[in-house]
Amino acid sequence: MPYVCDSTNTDTVTYHIYGGQPPYTVDIIGYNTITLATNAGTFPTNTPGQYTMVVYDNCGISRSISFAVLDTCHGCPISGISLADSAYCAGDTVSLGNTSLGGDYFEWLINGAPYSSSVDTIFITPAGSFDLLLAATGHSGCIDSAAAHFTAANPVSLFIGADTNYCDTFSRVLSTGIPATIWSTGQMGPQITATSPGQYIATVTNQCGVFSDTINIASYAISGLTLNGPSIICDDWADSVTIQASVSSPLVTFIWSTGQADSAVYTSFIRADSAGSYKVIVLDSLCNSTTTLLINAVKCDSFVMPDIFTPNGDGVNDEFIIPYTGHIYKFSMHIYNRWGQLVYESTDIDQGWDGNYRGEPQPQGVYVCFLCIKETGVSSDEYRTGTITLTR
Repeated sequence: MPYVCDSTNTDTVTYHIYGGQPPYTVDIIGYNTITLATNAGTFPTNTPGQYTMVVYDNCGISRSISFAVLDTCHGCPISGISLADSAYCAGDTVSLGNTSLGGDYFEWLINGAPYSSSVDTIFITPAGSFDLLLAATGHSGCIDSAAAHFTAANPVSLFIGADTNYCDTFSRVLSTGIPATIWSTGQMGPQITATSPGQYIATVTNQCGVFSDTINIASYAISGLTLNGPSIICDDWADSVTIQASVSSPLVTFIWSTGQADSAVYTSFIRADSAGSYKVIVLDSLCNSTTTLLINAVKCDSFVMPDIFTPNGDGVNDEFIIPYTGHIYKFSMHIYNRWGQLVYESTDIDQGWDGNYRGEPQPQGVYVCFLCIKETGVSSDEYRTGTITLTR
């Protein structure tokens, strides 16, 4: 490679032509054109710069080549360093990219330490920040350099927690510790607070790729627990009442204070034959809930005679029927109109009068009812008489 120092000295470019048919026409663009009868020639110059030479043979076929004449008076000709990207991942191999046009000796320095005078790549480990320097020594002892900077990151390892279940209220901080984290909730930052069931995803992106972690949070709280039953029980007759417990959560177990247990159901029943406090505990695989029902004992009539009914077909109070509690051993009912005519009779306490006589609706008005009832365990019959108002 020719070297000159401004115009104070001259150097000669020697070239050889291979192939083609002489004579050759040599055109040095921007300088001059000469004709050669042989395949060798010279080009003396004292002007540094970039030159292009085009050679034509006798048949007009051409070839071209570019070359540089370097200036040794103003440093070595380093045009720079080329990096494909400025950010890399630990484990990448980076091409150092020497783009210099000249120089007799090169040396790479990384973070101030000599790296290589021949190898043009670097394997990055570990991650970090790298200052790159290319130093060149040229003709006549000149020195020049070019610098670049690049960074390398590590792949991101994320763990925001194991899948979890909870009862009742819940609050948990989910954290990656990385400010650039994007959460599936739409938030951005190193952490969020989860207060409800669902799936939470944390995503971090850097020059090594896209990294994410997922946590599933489920609520096992028992929902919809109710305990229903009468608030009183009569103390003057031997009977029992039904208590019902229900939930809207699936696959639970009911454990009653009476010792009864039912599994994998939504509803459970017990019969209570005495006044007191009845408790049910509902369990699932993680949580439990408890509720209590208090049933008081009071003195009760075993039956009541209503005084009005409305047989108008609206589905409400359409029959005259005797409500009762306890156990009825014997029953009879006779109903008369105001003229003393028997319009209804029955020996079944669970059947009622629909206000008809021989298939015909009876008029509105007052009717007289005679009852005879004997309860189980009672030695005598009980008689009652009352009036009934039929209205439509």
